[in-house]
Amino acid sequence: MLSIKPIRLSILCMWLCVFSLPKTFASILYKDGAEHNVDYGIFERLFVFNSPSDNPTTVNFLSGMVTNLECAVFDDSVINNYGGALGSYLTAWENSQITVSGGSVDDWFRAYDSSHVTISGGYIEDLDAFGSSSITISNGSIGSLGLWDDAQATVEGGLIEHSLFTYWSSHATVLAGIINQDVEASMTSQITVAGGLIKNNLNAVSNSRIIVKGGSIAGNIYAGSDSYSHNSVITFLGSDFAIDGVPVDFGQYFVGDYIGGHITGVLANGDLLDNDFFIYDKASIELVIPEPATFVFLGLGGVALLRKKKNRSAKTFGRNQVHSKPIFLFLTCLLTLGICQQDAFSAVYFDDGLVHDIDYEVSEMVLAFDSISGDPTTVNVLTDGWIKYYLDVYDHSRINVAGGSVYGVPQSDAIMTNHLWAFDNSQVTVSSGEVKDLCALDNSHVTVSGGTVYWPFGANGNSTIDISGGSFPSLDASENSQVNISGGLSTGRYEAWWNSTITFVGSSFAIDGVPVDFGQYFPSDYASGHLTGTLDSGDLLDNDFFIHNNASIVIVPEPATITLLGLAGAIVLRRRRG
Repeated sequence: MLSIKPIRLSILCMWLCVFSLPKTFASILYKDGAEHNVDYGIFERLFVFNSPSDNPTTVNFLSGMVTNLECAVFDDSVINNYGGALGSYLTAWENSQITVSGGSVDDWFRAYDSSHVTISGGYIEDLDAFGSSSITISNGSIGSLGLWDDAQATVEGGLIEHSLFTYWSSHATVLAGIINQDVEASMTSQITVAGGLIKNNLNAVSNSRIIVKGGSIAGNIYAGSDSYSHNSVITFLGSDFAIDGVPVDFGQYFVGDYIGGHITGVLANGDLLDNDFFIYDKASIELVIPEPATFVFLGLGGVALLRKKKNRSAKTFGRNQVHSKPIFLFLTCLLTLGICQQDAFSAVYFDDGLVHDIDYEVSEMVLAFDSISGDPTTVNVLTDGWIKYYLDVYDHSRINVAGGSVYGVPQSDAIMTNHLWAFDNSQVTVSSGEVKDLCALDNSHVTVSGGTVYWPFGANGNSTIDISGGSFPSLDASENSQVNISGGLSTGRYEAWWNSTITFVGSSFAIDGVPVDFGQYFPSDYASGHLTGTLDSGDLLDNDFFIHNNASIVIVPEPATITLLGLAGAIVLRRRRG
């Protein structure tokens, strides 16, 4: 039995369409090489570039500046946040600089390429650094700090409310300040602790290294963990070391020596070491005499070899003995530094309201904006076109992928260097070619009629995705987005979150092998299942699905019925909530 009459529902939907039209976002571009002060609310995305003559542009966020939209700086330009309130992404690219001495950043704050971030005050929810970027923190409050790739960070003060994590070949140095939760090194990264207070655990996993010269650790110390394989090393520089109250020699200790215990000692800067520790797998702890001249020549790896213990009967090397492995380690480090340098990539932006064809390789980020007079800019990716990094479209501008590729090679597993994202009221069409990481945001509209889309693929905000052909992976819809599928082949699953809707247009639908009526289905009907059917294009539907929160999936018959009733009317053919 129908809970709402079709005609009433149709009138209601029309009313909602009229009175809940999405807001339009625009973009502000500073690219004149001058200095600008912003002390007012901003309702557009803000981007800062060098001038055409390559002079850096500086934008200062003062008290009174408020925005909930993205801000980003490129080239050698500068953003200074002295008191602004940023509610969305803040991003530094290339050789740009961002300083934060006040105000707040209540969403992602990310540094890429060779950019530099200086934090001396204010509040930041989360801060991540990638590529060869660097961060210096002397004061202020940060929710969490994460380093990837070859990024570096120096913590000279301030508060990290949660954790500090390092991955890949990144390096963090903690000289002062407070970290409320864990400090963890992973992959091949390194953390040096020379001061400050770590209120929870110190962890070295994978092949990472942690060097402890000073500071205070309130929790436990873990070399490795009880899962996966570990060759990590935690090195303590100091004297008077004892384990479980028994003095121990300098050297390297493995699971065969101690699987755990209580370690005490005096660190190099005079701070006391007094913690429980645990060793797993092939991980180890090292106890080393702090002699800077030796460290400079041999590196910490070589110093550890002055007395290396793999078990109680392992051979001991005297301090005056010469061993070939330190030299090998030193040369290996030099070679690694030589071959692991990472190229930074720059940005190309189109904002002239014209049409641009790309049928060549582009090794920079590509950004498309409306012109100053509000005319949409169009970028066509054609056969032989290859955008290796980011392709973003804003305002009412358009991207048409009619061949070629928006599919680069990741810098690492931690940072994806290629995607096609649509913001504001922009439009994207994919009719052929290939795209990796296609995302519709805000009020944007994405149409896929051919080509290949690789994971991830999804809709957010109030965006819409229409799919009538092509191939694509798993698809996620979240927030208030709408996804309409009348064709195409998916190799993954469909997942709807929050208030989003995924609509399937076709016939012969069944869930878990049982035929189902046309209509709308919520988590109370099916939280998950396997959906089969024939889409309007003739493509077969044969995928798992998941429905969360107040999201739904809608099963709609042939276009003639949709035209007559509209989607809302089709839903009323059978509307279920439980």
